[in-house]
Amino acid sequence: MAVAVSAERCVRGQLRTTEEFCTKCGTTVGLTLEWRPGVRLIDAGTFDDPSWISADRHQFRYIFLRSAQKWSNLPPGADQYEKHFAT
Repeated sequence: MAVAVSAERCVRGQLRTTEEFCTKCGTTVGLTLEWRPGVRLIDAGTFDDPSWISADRHQFRYIFLRSAQKWSNLPPGADQYEKHFAT
């Protein structure tokens, strides 16, 4: 899969968040955070077979909920953040 940078945004002053997307279909693949070097966040929905991803084996965090749609259903007890949890 070819990945390209779609946008860089400054957050936390001079530090950047970089979003990455598939160059074929435009789907968001993940992002990197300049203030968390060595960490890459990958959207779970981008895997061909996401069956190995489960809440009982991985810590799920629901972030940027200040812009969530009213119809969004979040599981009870999930970590929820209005903005990114590291800010």
